[in-house]
Amino acid sequence: MIKKIKHSKHRKKVQKDLIDMIVYDTTMDDYINKYKKLLKKKYNHLSDKKFIDKTKNIVFRKMYHIQQWDQYIGFMDEIINKKNSEK
Repeated sequence: MIKKIKHSKHRKKVQKDLIDMIVYDTTMDDYINKYKKLLKKKYNHLSDKKFIDKTKNIVFRKMYHIQQWDQYIGFMDEIINKKNSEK
């Protein structure tokens, strides 16, 4: 278990100001690229089955449920067929 470090009020203020400076000086493209990398790391460690389970209800581009996305449906079918052929 990680022990929580107590910081001084001065440290907290300096840290908050530094984070604000970094955030407000960063472009939207940088945020998008960082978010893509974060999502890639999040999903890369999942098996195919866990990936499908984890992404079942995600809204794709906030307009369509991911189940309506052709490539996703094809991937799900491929995994289901692969699982059935292994039995």
